Amino acid sequence: MKSITIEIPEKVVPHSPREAEELNRDIRHLAMLIGLDRGRISRDEAAEIVGVDRADVDAAIVAWHEAARALKGQAMPAAEPPFDQQCDPEEADAQYRVLGAWKGPAARSEVQQAAKAFWRGAGSAGARWLVDRLRNESHVDALHGASSMLADIRESSLIPILEGLRRDPSVDQAIALLRALGWIGEAQQTDDPRAEAAIVDFLFHEEPDVREAADAALCVVPPDRAAHWRARRLRVEQNQEVSRSILWRIQNTGDHRE
Repeated sequence: MKSITIEIPEKVVPHSPREAEELNRDIRHLAMLIGLDRGRISRDEAAEIVGVDRADVDAAIVAWHEAARALKGQAMPAAEPPFDQQCDPEEADAQYRVLGAWKGPAARSEVQQAAKAFWRGAGSAGARWLVDRLRNESHVDALHGASSMLADIRESSLIPILEGLRRDPSVDQAIALLRALGWIGEAQQTDDPRAEAAIVDFLFHEEPDVREAADAALCVVPPDRAAHWRARRLRVEQNQEVSRSILWRIQNTGDHRE
C-alpha cells in the first residue's frame, strides 16, 4: 500500500477517528473504482483491496455508473415490466427454438423473419429472457443463433448481456454472450465500465475458447482499453490459437498502445 496526501475542503475534515477511518475507507473504494475503470486491476484485485467479495464490487460498479449518469443529468431508463407480462412464455420458447436453424421447416425464410421480428420487439426484457435461456443451452446451432440475435438487438441487449456475464455463466453461455458482444462491437462501442470489467475477467479464464471469445468481445470497449488488455494477455498466453487471435486483432486495429 502507498500513502498519498490530498487536499480537501475544511468543512469535510474528519472530526473524530471514526470519521477519519470512514473517509479513508471511502477513498480506497474510489481508488478501486478508478483502477477498474482504467484497467489497472481486475475485479478480484479490487475485492482484495477493499476487503469485499466480487458481488459487492459489481454492485459498486453499477452504483458508480448510475451516479455518473445522474451527475451528467442523464435520466436512467425506465424499468420494463417482467417479460412474462409482455409476452406468452410458450410463444417466446417457440421463437427461441427456431433461432440458428439451418434446415427443415424452422429454417424457412418466413419463420426466421418472424422470430427476428418477435425478438426485436421484445425489448430488454426479451433480451434478458434470451440471456437466461442460454444458461442451460448446449446445442451449437441454438447458441450461435441466440448469440447472433442478441447482437442484432444490441440497443436492448447490451446491459442484459453484461448482467449475464456477472452471474457466473456456464462455459457455453459465456462464449455465446462474449461473441454477441464482439459482434455488437463491430457496429458500436460503449464506455460503460461494466463492459470492460466483465470482459477482462473472461480474458483470463482457464478455458482457451472463453479467452478467445473475450478477445473478440473487447471490440465493444474503447480501442485503447482493448489494446491494453490484449497486450497484457498476450504476454502470458500459452495457447497458440488464442495468441494468434489476439495478435491478429492487435495488428488489425487502429490503436496498438498498451
